[in-house]
Amino acid sequence: MAEKSKFKYIDLYYLNQMSSNNADFIIEMIGIYRSQVAPFQEKLLSYFDQKDIAGLTRTTHKIKGALAIMGVTCLDERLLYFEENQNILLSEFEPFIQSYIFTCSEVDKELDIVVNESKSV
Repeated sequence: MAEKSKFKYIDLYYLNQMSSNNADFIIEMIGIYRSQVAPFQEKLLSYFDQKDIAGLTRTTHKIKGALAIMGVTCLDERLLYFEENQNILLSEFEPFIQSYIFTCSEVDKELDIVVNESKSV
């Protein structure tokens, strides 16, 4: 379905392997991922405004799993940092939130290609 080298942000190798390249399953998983993006972004922004570091940390942990399914690894280092450190400053989340929003936008563009390619098969 999607070749690893074809995309900058996503790597659907895991999804392809676990589904035996079942396009319908992959499209369904893309839909689930997409349904999570806006709520995660809203939670990050809300928790940041509330200065709720615990809420931010919980949300980044959930984001990690969603990104992993789509093979998005460019935020892994930052997500791991949030997971492993207890004394995180609120200011450390702001650049991550901006990166997450940008990355999700780019991931969405690549997922559009995957969805469109599966429709043309």
